[in-house]
Amino acid sequence: MKNLFLWRIGTFSLFASLALYLSACTTTQPITSTKDTPMRYTKFSHHKPKAPQILHNKKLIFANLNPEARLPPDVSFGDVWEYYTSKKPYDTKPPKPLPIARETFTNLESNFKNKSFLVWLGHSSLYLYHKGANILIDPLFNTYASPMPFINRAFKAHKTFSAQDFPLIDIVILTHSHYDHLDKKSLKSLKDRAQLFVVPLNTAQFLRDFGISEEKIIELDWWEGLEFKDLALRLNTTPAQHNTNRLGIGANESLWFSVVLELEGVKDSEPFKLFLSGDGGYYTHFKEIGAHFGGVDLAVMENGQYNKAWKYSHSFPQETLQAAKDLRAKAIQPIHWGRFVAGSHAWNEPVEILNKLAQKENIPYNVPQIGEIYLLNTKAQNTRWYDF
Repeated sequence: MKNLFLWRIGTFSLFASLALYLSACTTTQPITSTKDTPMRYTKFSHHKPKAPQILHNKKLIFANLNPEARLPPDVSFGDVWEYYTSKKPYDTKPPKPLPIARETFTNLESNFKNKSFLVWLGHSSLYLYHKGANILIDPLFNTYASPMPFINRAFKAHKTFSAQDFPLIDIVILTHSHYDHLDKKSLKSLKDRAQLFVVPLNTAQFLRDFGISEEKIIELDWWEGLEFKDLALRLNTTPAQHNTNRLGIGANESLWFSVVLELEGVKDSEPFKLFLSGDGGYYTHFKEIGAHFGGVDLAVMENGQYNKAWKYSHSFPQETLQAAKDLRAKAIQPIHWGRFVAGSHAWNEPVEILNKLAQKENIPYNVPQIGEIYLLNTKAQNTRWYDF
């Protein structure tokens, strides 16, 4: 998130490569399994440009499509330190511990064997169950989101999830390498419980450092994907407008992406299309993604931790709504809120504003409680549990 402050201004030049539409890039591959049957996948590429790169300080780094968001302004470490240690308005944190709807997801197959559901775990962490397949997105089983435990502490809650609260995991998807999305403690706890880790380009190095086996890691560029016929799903990587920075690697040396999951058997005919935004600001890529996939059924959108200082890297609620409209989304679910202070707004302000905006546009608005099971392809629910 705030790692974008460590960037430097650079020059921009676009490198793009094209591939045959949905042509196979590799043969079907088995991987070492934590389950009885090895999972198999086929890697493919879409007929779309890959992530642009620029030469900056004699290094080739990734860049955004938006010319105004090539690189954010240079901000000193002192400014970053002051932001995280200064006093915030009283309402940036909830007045009481956050309630948790369900605290464990083991032994659920008898009730949900042929169903598909999504669970928000707080901030940007999600658990997807799809007809027996278990998928985690940006898991954060930790009480802080930074390289130091006394910075960016989580809100008080009745539960902090752990790897043991879930069945053995088929796929872990990591959208980028910031500390609130790629967490060392969480990934080390999953290294022997997950079969496959799908990450953006040049992100595997962190996972290897955490002890995750090389054969379990797949790096993808924008507009690439993996097809899992045994799991009845296709994973498509799509553009996002963000950045990366982490101790041990410079600004934008690793990529970021959003994801479209196509889930078979959720609807009667065509696949259920689930969009996962990761982090990112608003730009024209949302319209391109919506057009390419013919719309999405549920857009799980970053909506929170916004500030004018990093307007290109995170979205304000009105931009989140516009992005969902560009995606031709049938429903919206906000994430990237409800667990940490990384903006200057009230802790529940992002969902309050987006609620009003979605109502005006008559777009179904799904705001589950942390740990609540939401069955895909059912009516969106907003119980306003956050109204305190």
